[in-house]
Amino acid sequence: MTSFSKRLSARVSRYLQRELRGDLNRLAFQLVGPFERAQARRVQDRFVGTFIGITGSVGKSTATYLTAELLATSGSVHSGLYFNTGRRSLRTLRKLKRPVDFVVQEMSGHQPGAIASATQTIRIDAAVVTTVGLDHLTEFRTREAVAAEKAKLVHALRPDGVACLNADDPLVRAM
Repeated sequence: MTSFSKRLSARVSRYLQRELRGDLNRLAFQLVGPFERAQARRVQDRFVGTFIGITGSVGKSTATYLTAELLATSGSVHSGLYFNTGRRSLRTLRKLKRPVDFVVQEMSGHQPGAIASATQTIRIDAAVVTTVGLDHLTEFRTREAVAAEKAKLVHALRPDGVACLNADDPLVRAM
């Protein structure tokens, strides 16, 4: 085998491993997802007073941390900081063992359908959108498409829910 063939083989192997890993994760979620969703919903109904979802291209971790710190002066808080993909958002709820007044959850819109996947299960009482940036352009192609994904958090609000939107960002303001 030539040097070129070895390098090509290694690249193809890495590519397939990366692609298959994603498929295996999706398959695993399809198999256990209904159980995880049902369990997360039961826990939320039983233990959570107010669920606050925070998304944005920049600043969601800081906003999640600061919001949790501020709310801690008014009641008990559980924070889902850094665990921001759909399945990890569900895990934040499933891990609760006692009632809390507030859950503050960072929520990622890193790929199409990511926020909708979580909001199908999670009751959103308040939504915060920080900014719409360029960090997921490979998945979305335009800032408007990124904004459409982030807006799904606002659209998932309960009828009496509250949205906190960054008025300095035109794409967020339009939500």
